[in-house]
Amino acid sequence: MKVLFVTPMFHPATVYGGTTASGLGFSRGLDGLGCEVVVLTTTANGAEVLDVPESVPLGARSQILYAPRLALQSTSPRLLSLLRREALRADVLALNMTFSFPTFPVITAARLLQKPLVWAPRGAVLALAKRPPAKKRAWLEAMRRALPQDTRAHCTSPAEAAAVERWFPGLSTFVVPNGVDIPDTVARHEVADALHIVTVGRLNPIKGLDRLLDALAGLTFAWRCTIAGDGESSYREELQRRAASLGIATRVQFTGHLEAADRDALLASADVYVCASHTENFGQSIAEALAIGLPVIASRRTPWSDLETHHCGAWVPNTPSALRDALSKTAGSDRAAMGARGRAWMSEAFSWESASQRWIDAVG
Repeated sequence: MKVLFVTPMFHPATVYGGTTASGLGFSRGLDGLGCEVVVLTTTANGAEVLDVPESVPLGARSQILYAPRLALQSTSPRLLSLLRREALRADVLALNMTFSFPTFPVITAARLLQKPLVWAPRGAVLALAKRPPAKKRAWLEAMRRALPQDTRAHCTSPAEAAAVERWFPGLSTFVVPNGVDIPDTVARHEVADALHIVTVGRLNPIKGLDRLLDALAGLTFAWRCTIAGDGESSYREELQRRAASLGIATRVQFTGHLEAADRDALLASADVYVCASHTENFGQSIAEALAIGLPVIASRRTPWSDLETHHCGAWVPNTPSALRDALSKTAGSDRAAMGARGRAWMSEAFSWESASQRWIDAVG
């Protein structure tokens, strides 16, 4: 099977979090299972532009094609010419993301060439309010009219599939969660004097960080918290003011964006990982934390109820009181044993090879 995987941003872009990590994981996994993958992307990396050649090898039989980003997040005329060439050669077109420049060109190519289309919304539909902005409603309506009959939506959780089916009645969906890289060894650097609480992700109200700060303010044991990630400076300042008003500013560190090595070092120093999001279609950072042996506390707005089934964390409402209770319980638990159970779970059920095989089985 030859797969043309079109995504507005891709590795080594660093500012898009789980989107780039999962795209790279699935592409490598498909290549390892014998598929030929062409990743068509842009040089977008937030406000920056990646300095990469146009073609880069990926795995044994695959490659990444980087088209120059000229405007906005991913506008690229060169991508359109590469799409025309590569779509002719592909057996399946895979569209990653929703509200982005490549969306309608890929849909159009699939329709004209009568080729199967696999669309991965990447949380965009799940995150919509009941009354989204008019521009997004119009975008989705145009997609509903344009999607070819042989379209399947790749969702990473049942909740995301349900949201897609509400907005796109009759569209075929399948659920394959992301995979995660499982390191061969784990270097942990725990400090005994205070529980180190870590969360990683873009600074956005949807991440529930205000709830986490409120929870931290009521803890009665020694702790420190690191919040890693970038976002609007105004929102970061709002969170810092909130921490100050709660009297916990000296124990909460905002690092901004971290490159991979620094991010790995931060997770290695953590005692527990927290995701207090109001919504997540998957939560790549949760899987990554479990893969290195960290207990995880995740909100019930994430698809991670099995944290409690596998006894490696807590799945709780994202209210300050529930998060606080979960942190207190975790502080007094055998965190090493919890982490070992979570790591074993990731190795057994969330390898990229397993996720990619399920993707192939669903696509046919």
